[in-house]
Amino acid sequence: TAAWVTSDSATVTISGTSMACPHVTGAVAQLRTAVPSLTAEQVTTIMNCMATRDAISFTTSIETVNLFLYAGAAMADPAQTSCADNPFPPHPPPKPPSPP
Repeated sequence: TAAWVTSDSATVTISGTSMACPHVTGAVAQLRTAVPSLTAEQVTTIMNCMATRDAISFTTSIETVNLFLYAGAAMADPAQTSCADNPFPPHPPPKPPSPP
């Protein structure tokens, strides 16, 4: 589902590479901004980990991996991804309060 041109609040559900590419590219850009040292392989692993398999029901004769990428929460805090091979370092502990 994406914003649509008919009004400021309009949405539409469409599919295909013309929709998927910009969304995945945006998620990758946010991830690489948060952790610039990630390799392409690590980014691919994380994107696949954040995606839900077979979340979309449709009938097609085209072979597809059928992965639905929701990156909102992970992009807010990439360390919260549930990937088993999480490349993110843990958050540092909070600073102690200033002495009186």
